[in-house]
Amino acid sequence: MNSENEPSVFHVRSNQAVISTGYKFFMGQFKTIFRHTWPFAIVYALAFALTLNIFLYQMPQLLEAAMLARRGVGSAGLSDVHALSLFYMLVMTVVVILLLAPVFQCLQQHQHSGVTAPPAKWYKVSAWPMTLRLLRLTLWFVLLEFIVILVIVLISMMGGMLLAVAGMGQGSVIAITLALGVLLLVCLAFQLPLVYTSYKYLLTPDAVFFKTLKSTYGVGLRHWGSLFLVVLMVFIITSLISMVVMMPYNILTAAISWSLMGVANGDPVGMPGYISWMSFIVFSVAGFVMAYINISYLFPFYYLYGSIEKQEQERKEMMHNRNLTAI
Repeated sequence: MNSENEPSVFHVRSNQAVISTGYKFFMGQFKTIFRHTWPFAIVYALAFALTLNIFLYQMPQLLEAAMLARRGVGSAGLSDVHALSLFYMLVMTVVVILLLAPVFQCLQQHQHSGVTAPPAKWYKVSAWPMTLRLLRLTLWFVLLEFIVILVIVLISMMGGMLLAVAGMGQGSVIAITLALGVLLLVCLAFQLPLVYTSYKYLLTPDAVFFKTLKSTYGVGLRHWGSLFLVVLMVFIITSLISMVVMMPYNILTAAISWSLMGVANGDPVGMPGYISWMSFIVFSVAGFVMAYINISYLFPFYYLYGSIEKQEQERKEMMHNRNLTAI
């Protein structure tokens, strides 16, 4: 995996160069990444397929439970769904952390030495610091997202109460809905600097999250334009690749959904008996492929992080030289 020709991360690059260099680096390291992550990618794929199968084939019952809950008759079915969703999120969080830890080990070594080597096995002590750092970062992000969602919910509740008290019309409801939409977009915009903060925290040994957040968030805001453009372009590239690669998955999911909706309305079953096994296999393959598609977009962000670091270093040197000249 090591190579003397790997491009240095600490180099000022254009947004286009950041994306192209990141994807080239990913393709060059894919064999080693695959060799150290495939077991967790399989677990990710199986959990994805199993959960999707359960939700799809329980769709009529879920719709019936949702209608009964709205009428206040009962909510036992929805409670089961909520429990399954929570269990799925917990399992997937652990699997994703174990999936990403070897990748960030490679990036951390490449950042410090300019070359990469196979990461430590997940069960070895040397692999634990990165795994624990990813876990801590996930918990902090969950807390921050919870706070943001809580603020938005409280604002929407206050808006609804004001509407009820004032007896405002439909136009005011639309205005408040649009205002909440704008507020959500603003919250998302202010989360973009956290991309840079995340890489700084993960790739800096012994980093403390809040100290890193305090020292890097302003830097991220200063480079908000580059963060936005790179995130947007990577999102578009990832979406286009996913649309092509995941086409069998999308077609099968749509067919099963329409069939189950028809069954719920009294139509005969229009799918063959082996469709459940077929869908599980297709969903597993789709989940496995998606695991590596999701890993791929980490690499452009890595080179964006390096470009920002280099720009900040040059900015500090320029300010230092300017101060010396002024003296």
